[in-house]
Amino acid sequence: MSSFKFNPKSKNPLELRKSWELFMEKDIISPHIPKVISESWKSHKHKNIDPFRPKVDIDLHTYDQYMNNNEYIIESSTDIIKDLGEYLDYTSVELFNADALLVKMYGDQKIIERLSEINNAPGGIHDTQAGTNAVTLALEHNKPAFVAGAEHFCSMFHEISCLAMPIFNKNTNKVQSVIDFTGPLEVFNSHTFGLLHSTRVAIQKNLDNLYLEQYNMLLDHFQNQFLNGSESALIINSDKVIIRCSEKAAHLLGAYGKDWNRYSISSLGIPNLNFHLELNENEIEFYSTLGHDLDVRIVLNRIFHKKLFQGWLMRLIPIVKTVHEPKKKRKLSFNDLIGNSDSFQVAINTAKKIASSQAPVLILGETGTGKEMFAKAIHNSSEKPFVTINCGAIPKELIGSELFGYEEGAFSGAKKGGQKGKFELANGGTIFLDEVGELTLEHQVYLLRVLQERELYRLGGKKPIPLDVRVIAATNVELRESIKNNTFREDLYFRLNILSLRLPSLRERGKEDIIRLINFFVILYNRNEGKKVSLTKEALDLMASYQWKGNVRELENSVYRLIVLAEHQSISPEDVRLILDEPFVEEVDSSVKPVSMNEIERNGILQVLRHHNGHLTKAAKELNISRATLYRKMEKYQINIDRILE
Repeated sequence: MSSFKFNPKSKNPLELRKSWELFMEKDIISPHIPKVISESWKSHKHKNIDPFRPKVDIDLHTYDQYMNNNEYIIESSTDIIKDLGEYLDYTSVELFNADALLVKMYGDQKIIERLSEINNAPGGIHDTQAGTNAVTLALEHNKPAFVAGAEHFCSMFHEISCLAMPIFNKNTNKVQSVIDFTGPLEVFNSHTFGLLHSTRVAIQKNLDNLYLEQYNMLLDHFQNQFLNGSESALIINSDKVIIRCSEKAAHLLGAYGKDWNRYSISSLGIPNLNFHLELNENEIEFYSTLGHDLDVRIVLNRIFHKKLFQGWLMRLIPIVKTVHEPKKKRKLSFNDLIGNSDSFQVAINTAKKIASSQAPVLILGETGTGKEMFAKAIHNSSEKPFVTINCGAIPKELIGSELFGYEEGAFSGAKKGGQKGKFELANGGTIFLDEVGELTLEHQVYLLRVLQERELYRLGGKKPIPLDVRVIAATNVELRESIKNNTFREDLYFRLNILSLRLPSLRERGKEDIIRLINFFVILYNRNEGKKVSLTKEALDLMASYQWKGNVRELENSVYRLIVLAEHQSISPEDVRLILDEPFVEEVDSSVKPVSMNEIERNGILQVLRHHNGHLTKAAKELNISRATLYRKMEKYQINIDRILE
């Protein structure tokens, strides 16, 4: 701090403006412009940064991710700066992360409103594109920085001045965050510097205590789980620094006896490890090859303490080729349904409620969204039979006998003794009628009678057969349109649609769910094919950006092809392009308005809030997010709880 000179009285706004104009027009630096400012000006001009840009960039997705992953850091600072902000006039106090992302802001409401007009608000980024500013200078030089009026490279900041101070991470000895005062030049004096410095010290002390608490918690987690030393495991804190490494893991890493403590994960030399850590999911698996050509499966589990994210447990599992023996097939449950997006979680939670009822269910969704998997998960809470039939895959002349069975002699070629239909086979359990919208009107009449009377007659039969069958039907057809077109009976629709479940398409679920599914299928088909193939970061990004019109089924088949055809251990973007049926060019139908991810997320939150009558704690729990995150999302999407309940 001693090398920093703070003298706001020496700054003349008019002179600063003239100096800025002289530099912009003629590249001349006035002698009274500090070297740190002039060097920054030159750098930004060389990079062709627009000095007249009207606003800073804003990235709400990155903001949400940071807030979710760093709640314990934010909480250590929020109370301090919030209390300080209540006493500020004409000034705001702001907290930035190490990437110059504005995460918290308090102070005088008028200046906050004025700053928000240029996106100087939570989610705004004060990086290189924002030009010379105190936050980026503090991050660049690891010391306090003061930028007054027209010393800012971009004119949008010329009416304000900024004083910023770095806060350091005890784990990495790098800047963790930056605290900043913003306001008119005349409010800055030696007392301002002292106040901000005292605030920085208080936050730094809180952070240091939190890091110590986190370190001890992670050590306890490691010792409680791996005291016997039989696991190849590492504990990594939220700053991606290794806290503990078991002896077995050190041996697999080719550095037996090495003390890995306090090393960054980059020292492990595991390709794409950082990418997978950034995926923001509670568990993920992928394959890799360690430095001495040892193939391993890596499992990452996020660690939480008091509901706050603290770090990762990483397991290294050597891949050993074994003779595959047939295994008893495990029943599919809701835990096997892969996806963490709000829209998908809403569907799962709805399905769980449906599972406790015996009422008919109608599952709606595009082809390949997992309608049969949901039907199985709904049914599998019991030990009763589950029978599925694809109504669109059987010739229309045979669908009656397939569904309802037939007696001996019912038609030419009928089997001796007759045959049970799918409904009889499912008696006492569940029948899943996939593509029910493809049934002919004739068979719809018979199906309606079976549902109403709870008994059936085989084709050619005269004796009624009592039924105790739960019906789950699914379709990718818009049945209301079919009713209007007289191709589907309205009375059957209402009989099937006692309970309904709509599954989101893969494009509605978002990039993170697509990546989860890709990683799952990579592991599955590596096992099936006896391979150890992985996707490069670029290949994974490319697949995640593809428009999967066939939804999960198309995605799964594409991963399967990639694994089977792979000639190397790493799958490249070129390999991905070769196996897909169409180029990576999104063709937009101008007649259809695309639904944004923000709109999908907002609708999902509204649906859950309505279901819980506005109870925020219950809604946050169902959405699998913290109450604080739910508040932020409600503010982001301008969701008014009173209007929801009207």
